[in-house]
Amino acid sequence: MALPWVLVDRSVAFVVAEGSSSEKGNEACAIGGSSGLSPQEAMAAMTPEPVVVAPPDVTRLSMQRRTPADHLGCGVYGGEISSTHKGLVVIYTGFYRPGNGGFSGDGRNLIYHSGGRPACPPPPPRQGRLCYHCSSNAVSTVPPVPDSPGMKGLGNTGVVLRQSTGGDYCLAELITSFNPGFPEFELCVWSGSSTASTGGGQWIKTPVHLPLPENLCGPNHFFQIDMAFPLSSSQICWVDLLMGILVCNLSAPQGPEFEFISLPVEHQLYLPENKRLQLNPEEFRSMCCVRSGAIKFVSLEVYSDKQVAAEQVTLKTCTLSPGFKTWEEGKSWSVGEIWASESFKKMELPHLMLTCPVLSMNEDEVIYANLNDIDYVDDVDEWGEIVGMDLVPKGHYRIEFDVLQNKVLKFWKSSTGDLSLLTPILLASDFSAHLQGPRTAT
Repeated sequence: MALPWVLVDRSVAFVVAEGSSSEKGNEACAIGGSSGLSPQEAMAAMTPEPVVVAPPDVTRLSMQRRTPADHLGCGVYGGEISSTHKGLVVIYTGFYRPGNGGFSGDGRNLIYHSGGRPACPPPPPRQGRLCYHCSSNAVSTVPPVPDSPGMKGLGNTGVVLRQSTGGDYCLAELITSFNPGFPEFELCVWSGSSTASTGGGQWIKTPVHLPLPENLCGPNHFFQIDMAFPLSSSQICWVDLLMGILVCNLSAPQGPEFEFISLPVEHQLYLPENKRLQLNPEEFRSMCCVRSGAIKFVSLEVYSDKQVAAEQVTLKTCTLSPGFKTWEEGKSWSVGEIWASESFKKMELPHLMLTCPVLSMNEDEVIYANLNDIDYVDDVDEWGEIVGMDLVPKGHYRIEFDVLQNKVLKFWKSSTGDLSLLTPILLASDFSAHLQGPRTAT
């Protein structure tokens, strides 16, 4: 039985397919040989491989390549998931982001279809995006967003929406300009069909005026997109986890309509852009559209002018009311109170700071969070002098926590020393419910 939802690692690895000639091809490249494939063709030859597990363990998606890594293009060694919707997964590859200009290299955007779709022959690879059909491994291409003078990206803005009719879907991106003061924005939408053999369609770019607060439009503070997700087949949320949500209704009668919803005042944090860009808010905050259709927000209140001990940090949740009118505060607990709970003690979990909270899509008031057990050891040079400190991971935990009861329901543990597990960026997704015969972990 397919899992209704999973915790997905946003990082997507491009790995050598078993039995492929990729390594042999790499040798040919090293001595001046070539497989004759363009980066687009090499990427089109990859096969999506999901490894699906139930929370609190993490589901991972990889792309198996059968060509030398060099043939994927400059800087394209993996990808990052931007958003998902009803079996569709949007993946940025390499350095590609709309508005990234010459820094994008040969990267592009993949759309992985985890649901069964009618088989169709793969079209000729073209420059642009690639659309994977899991049931047939067919590939269709979607061109990248055309560059505009002074165009600037806002982060992982790509949102895919499965339409209510057939296999139709659309992609949406939001870009802005480098101009100082109140910036100009463009909404870019591509409409396509997962059953089309050519991937047809075109980018529609619409200049838009966004109802952002003036203090988020420069010169000191700017709206930054940390995450994006759909509310329906026509509504999109672009989220600044420090300030609020920009909601777009693509099917409004008079054209796309936007609304900005501020976070509760006590959760808002204004930072100069240079400091804002150094943060990764998803380490301590997250947002999700849950089963009821409501938007929920979870935060570990670590951002403060004052130094706060780990046990005094508070875990808080709040829910946006229907019509986006008000935020309703949920139950909150300090980390110290979570440590002191009977369930936490019974499971013999270590007293460590919680990080990377993610809301469950199906269970009310359930969140997942990480705990990292680490040591700091002296870094000694060849003369025996201490020149710094090294971080050494000892173990990683992920708990499933009931906020109403202050109760740990279950936990996952890894003893690996993998540094990437310290701050994994995770996403709640229902793509697993649409899988047709995926590879699953046991």
